[in-house]
Amino acid sequence: MEDKKTKRKKMMEELTRQDILESAIEIIEKSGEKLLTMDRVAERAGIAKGTVYLYYKNKQDLIDSVVDFSFLPLEEEWSGIIAEKKDALGTLKQCLAVSLDFVETHRPFLKNLKDYMFDVRKNHLTDPESWYWEAIRRFSGVLEDGVEAGSLRPMNCTKIATFYVDALDSMTTLRILNDIEGGVEDDVNEIMMLFSRGIAKE
Repeated sequence: MEDKKTKRKKMMEELTRQDILESAIEIIEKSGEKLLTMDRVAERAGIAKGTVYLYYKNKQDLIDSVVDFSFLPLEEEWSGIIAEKKDALGTLKQCLAVSLDFVETHRPFLKNLKDYMFDVRKNHLTDPESWYWEAIRRFSGVLEDGVEAGSLRPMNCTKIATFYVDALDSMTTLRILNDIEGGVEDDVNEIMMLFSRGIAKE
């Protein structure tokens, strides 16, 4: 069992890690990923540069962690929606809506990270532990529940979940690259119309 001193140390380390990540996010939002440096992160977080290196070995390692940290609230929203066990199509639609709302809320950050996101996309496709495949597994489970409940036709759930995640990713990219604002509900309805007509049980 951990003593109070060990717990306090772990808590302080976690707070420091969070300060570093939040500082990096602020810099990316305002100045872009290319102007992100370990020095600037340390200065904004109010710590020594050496402390940043205790947590992240280099800039690439830091950015990878920043992206994971940034998308954590969205992943938690997905988990909450999926855990409610609503009808499959309703779950897919709600997850689409919160995802595109997330893009609207974090537009400056995501736009300034677009080059990074495109560079790592091919790695996500080949890494079974990446967010991409984790999302596919989550939504494949939603589809499987829908098939089992009889509201969706029999299908290859992993393949259809891949189409769903790719549609969401493509719409996100389109909105960021073309500075599309608002109209989230229309985009959600368009995607869901394509899916529901093909996967709903007659």
